[in-house]
Amino acid sequence: MTRPLDEAVTAPPDGMIFTSVPSPTAPPEDSPTPAATLPPVEGVAGEQSIGDPYIPELGNTGYDVQHYVLRLALDPAQTEVEGLVTIEAVATLDELAQLSLDFIGFQVHSVMVEGEETAFSREDGKLLVNLPQALDEGGAFAIDVAYSGAPVMEPSPYVPFVSHLGIRFQPEGQRLYVVAEPNGARYWFPNNDHPRDKATYRFELTVPEELVAVANGVTGPGQATRDDAATIAFRDRTGPFDLPITRHLLKLAEENGIAHERDTFRSYRSDSAAAIDAGWDLRVGLICFSLDSSHGWERTHIKSLEELTKLIVAYLGSPLIPLPG
Repeated sequence: MTRPLDEAVTAPPDGMIFTSVPSPTAPPEDSPTPAATLPPVEGVAGEQSIGDPYIPELGNTGYDVQHYVLRLALDPAQTEVEGLVTIEAVATLDELAQLSLDFIGFQVHSVMVEGEETAFSREDGKLLVNLPQALDEGGAFAIDVAYSGAPVMEPSPYVPFVSHLGIRFQPEGQRLYVVAEPNGARYWFPNNDHPRDKATYRFELTVPEELVAVANGVTGPGQATRDDAATIAFRDRTGPFDLPITRHLLKLAEENGIAHERDTFRSYRSDSAAAIDAGWDLRVGLICFSLDSSHGWERTHIKSLEELTKLIVAYLGSPLIPLPG
């Protein structure tokens, strides 16, 4: 039975279970060997880092991904993946002739740009791709990458409490899932692995007949949060928060020069709502990191966490807010 999954605005997801859809095109047996070095190009190459000082090895410049299509064949009983990934993007530089993708492990069988096979090479966690024709800023293009093999399983310096990021196989439980945050997406598909390059995704997953696959990513529209600030919320979907506490938090942020945004979370229900429903007599204010990053893209920028920490420290050091009446 074939059930294509709906598109969702998201980014590399941090959890999945899988269902039956059309299989990726099998790569040819005589797969090309990537060049040790790419032939020179007439034009410019994008940078192999998006410029994040905290995780400088992630991300790439020269293009902006608009949409991914992931066609993956998976089986929890076999620690191998067969994939065909389509990346739809637009150039952000004039005369773009070479770009890089974040990708670790696997055997790459072919790379095609607009249906034309092109030269590629592997280098330091990057897949380097020559474009058949240089593109000017705004030029749209699509890349298809066919690959297969067992994923690399190595510890992440950013998540020391798990053995590895990427796909985690559990054959005894007939399931598998992925852990992609903050740098694990590149361990299972080629991509521009940084939250600055946001895109939509479509998943077409092939699994054994007795299994079901689920890929999800939902975000509330119209949020005012941003990656470099703390968020002070006035309400969630269950109703408004305590106004004196919210005003106090805003005053602390302004007095201490803490970057912040005001927002209303009409699509989300906070944990405090469950406590109030249970009968607890609480006055609630809500502050958080960037909601668009954490819920929309499964990433949280360090700057947002820094500003949130400053606001928590300021609140803990401030006088108690008197009860009304």
